[in-house]
Amino acid sequence: MGIKSGEFCRDFGQDGFIIRNTSYGCEIDCFEESRCHLISDKIPESQILFRSSDSHLELLKNTLSDRDLLIQAISMFNCERYWEYHELLERIWKSQEGNAKRYIQCLILVGVSQVKYQMNQPNIGKTVYSRALREMSRLNARLSKESFPECFRYPLKIHDADVREMLENNIMKNII
Repeated sequence: MGIKSGEFCRDFGQDGFIIRNTSYGCEIDCFEESRCHLISDKIPESQILFRSSDSHLELLKNTLSDRDLLIQAISMFNCERYWEYHELLERIWKSQEGNAKRYIQCLILVGVSQVKYQMNQPNIGKTVYSRALREMSRLNARLSKESFPECFRYPLKIHDADVREMLENNIMKNII
């Protein structure tokens, strides 16, 4: 992440916007449509603007099966869209109990750790990440060290082998 994009993100740290640094630039989410114009005219063409909306996420949460929702969430995770990943997994999490609920919570916490790093809160990100790994270990559901290394790293990607593991492991088979 270059200094330039970090400075750019700080310049736009206004109420009503979620500002995050990514490995490819600055990400600005404006969930209140009436305010998006405040930033859109000021963004240099070299910066990337992603816009999400609550209605788009709600549509996904209300129309996709849990399996498809998990796959969509992982796709967002791998595009450094950790906030949306978290929001989509939360729908699955709310309907679960016991170890399944705890496992989904671990996956959510990994995404939260990445969001905290993007929001220039690396110490909180590291703490949340460590908590997620400890809980995964207790559940015997730890994914590969390539996707989830022992030490915090940004950005993380969830690899295909780990997606297969998630879809096939004993905890998730009752969910999806």
